[in-house]
Parts: sequence; structure tokens; C-alpha cells
Amino acid sequence: MPTGTLGTQARDYPERQVFYLHSGILQTSTGNNFTAIPSTTSIKMGVIPANSSIIRANLQVAAVNNAGTSNVSIGTTSGGTDIVAIVNQGQTLGFTALTLAASSVPVLVAADTTVWVTNQSTGATATTGILSAVVEFVVNGSGGSPLT
Repeated sequence: MPTGTLGTQARDYPERQVFYLHSGILQTSTGNNFTAIPSTTSIKMGVIPANSSIIRANLQVAAVNNAGTSNVSIGTTSGGTDIVAIVNQGQTLGFTALTLAASSVPVLVAADTTVWVTNQSTGATATTGILSAVVEFVVNGSGGSPLT
């Protein structure tokens, strides 16, 4: 029976998904010739949509890096450090969890936001190593509510 009261338009989807941006290979090899991404070079990982929250960042190491210091940062600008400050990683195989900057968690991004990863390495140039970065995020829906 009609009541004259409008129903809700909110939708609670049965799935909650985590999305990610992947840097691609930051350092790669062809045969025995390794080509490192030069120090202070930034690579655009992609764009996180508005009303999303970054939940994790990881460095994937497929082959150990032998740079003097294998530093990586992740930010919203080329060379930025506002998502992950400069960290020395790359010497342990597998996924290494990176510590998110306090300013990036659990803040909702207000607009579509570009994410960059930067090689901040110093010292000897790497001759070995296969690295890539991953940033995980959830889309919170319009208006910032996780249920809309």
C-alpha cells in the first residue's frame, strides 16, 4: 500500500573491493644487462578517483636491488613524499609493506588524484634488481559514505 513516503536510493553492494595502482617495473633486466630507472626519476602510477581512501602501499621485489641505498617514495606530485616518505627498500624478496604518511590515511581524496612513485636512490647505481610499487585504495562512493 502506498504511504506517500519516498524510499531510499542508497545501495549497499554485496562486494567490497580493493583497487590498486601498479607502477610497472621500476628496474628491469634484459638478459644480463640491467637498466635502472635513474635516480630522482618519477613514474606516474595512475589516478585515484575522488572519494577514495588509500589503505596500503607495498614494494614488490622480484630480484634483490644492489643500489647503494634503494630508496623509493610515493606522492601526489612528481618527486612527492606525501603518501609514502622516502624509504630504503629493495633488499628483501617479495612484498614489503610501506608505511603510509599520516596525512594520507584515512583521508578521502576530494578530487581525482594522480599518484607518482620516485626513485630516490643514492650511492652506487644498481646493476641488479627488479622492483615495482603497488598502492591499494577503496572507493567510498559519492559523498564519502561507504554505503552509497
